[in-house]
Amino acid sequence: MTIVERTNLDNQEIMDFMGPKFYLFSYISEHMGMRITLLHDIVRLVDTLQQESKVGLQIPSWALDLYNDTLIPLDLLSHHLTYQTKLSYVRAGSLLNEIMKYLDNFSKPSTNKRRISIMSGHDLTVGSIAYLLGFNSQIPLLVDFACTLAIELYESPQLGDDYEIKFLFFRNHADDNPIQIRIPECSSPCSIKTFRKIAESKVVDDYDRVCNNYHENDVHFVNL
Repeated sequence: MTIVERTNLDNQEIMDFMGPKFYLFSYISEHMGMRITLLHDIVRLVDTLQQESKVGLQIPSWALDLYNDTLIPLDLLSHHLTYQTKLSYVRAGSLLNEIMKYLDNFSKPSTNKRRISIMSGHDLTVGSIAYLLGFNSQIPLLVDFACTLAIELYESPQLGDDYEIKFLFFRNHADDNPIQIRIPECSSPCSIKTFRKIAESKVVDDYDRVCNNYHENDVHFVNL
């Protein structure tokens, strides 16, 4: 269970966010047929409504009235809070460590003929990496199904024996016009050497040790 899953609806930040509309939580509970007490209950509700809508089912009128003005903003808040937690930092930092291993392997002359590596994850995985590397404002906070963050290496005359690294974000499986990500502090063309220096302070290279030192009540926020 993540930090945000344990966030009660009477959390001060949520109360400030809802303001005079806080009473709507009782309204939602009544129509859902269950008492909602956690922010993650709203996330699950939004996920359910989105899934039903995608397969052609109609969103109930009570939920439709709240969908754009209340439910989606709360879902966005949930993701925003999640990506600022220490847990998100650990998740993204350990993944970045693995990515750097792949990039180093690809960029070194060797007998390795592998041309591509594929990692599978969740929307929180993509969002955590985006927040960690500082390009979260360039992609949607709520990513779609089958979105892809592609990391590509190119030979570049400007970089000599170094490689240029590019990040591309595909919004979904049908996206043929991906977003070209600009990595902060890495000018174009962004070299592997420069990106490695940026990544050094962000990687988590000992996941087990960090997790053993992590306590569930340790709600630290990091500036990413």
